[in-house]
Amino acid sequence: MKKIIIVLLAVSATLALSCKKEEIGNTGAPGTIPIVFGIDGNSIGGTKAFSESTLPLVQANGFNVAGVTSENVTMFNALASWLPEKSYYKTDETYCYPASGGMNFYAVYPKSQPITVSGGAVTLVYANNPDTDLIASSATNVTASERSVALAFDHILGQVSFSVKGTDSNVEYKLRSIIVSAPGTGTYAYSSTSWTKGESIARTTYFSGEASVSTKAAQAIGGAQTYLPVEVQVNVEWDCYSKGVLVASYNKSTGVTLTKGKKTAVNLNLPNSDAKVMNFTVSVKEWETTTPQEITL
Repeated sequence: MKKIIIVLLAVSATLALSCKKEEIGNTGAPGTIPIVFGIDGNSIGGTKAFSESTLPLVQANGFNVAGVTSENVTMFNALASWLPEKSYYKTDETYCYPASGGMNFYAVYPKSQPITVSGGAVTLVYANNPDTDLIASSATNVTASERSVALAFDHILGQVSFSVKGTDSNVEYKLRSIIVSAPGTGTYAYSSTSWTKGESIARTTYFSGEASVSTKAAQAIGGAQTYLPVEVQVNVEWDCYSKGVLVASYNKSTGVTLTKGKKTAVNLNLPNSDAKVMNFTVSVKEWETTTPQEITL
């Protein structure tokens, strides 16, 4: 899976004092050079950062980033916005490295997702929205001597897509719905890069309508969506017809395990165990012999 790369450009500075006008470099007295964020990939010669579809969104909307010192002091938790005239990202307020010790940086996109920093623990508390894809990154123990720190953004949800195929050529299949039940909330811990699911359940309609389903090849249904990367329940409803006459209806569920940062393609094979095929057994009785009739002419 491709990773999304943002590069943090930073130089030595102090916590409390103001920085001088924005410069990029690794020289200057403590507290004089600001922390700014830039994308590496074209001009600096690193790995190309974003896909063509993602980069414009990040540039247009920015991303959230938290800076925490090695002493667990939160220096900032703010939005980093793109400055096209500077070709880098920057928070509205200027921040500088501490005179001693390192910094830990935690980032997430989209900007609607807040970062929670409490007692040194950094988490994302997420309300499940299948239309939202989260990418997150961290860089720890960063010192002012390092000019650039690469933040490799990973997808931290699981993506799922469905294809459907009928298994009985004697009937026509009509798919009616695919409903996905997933945890309604979850907490992502940067330290372990893992999720803890919440108690609530969110039901999402992946497909609703009436779609004819082939028995010869699997058909893609709907578009890929993102959910918390744990087991989700999938409920499928379909009907079977014979020459336009409904002969059986089904409503079945199954579990599907989603993995963080991975696409899970699910092939649903629809059975037909209830509809009874009309079969005819034919027999012909033998001719019976009757008692001869006595007739006198």
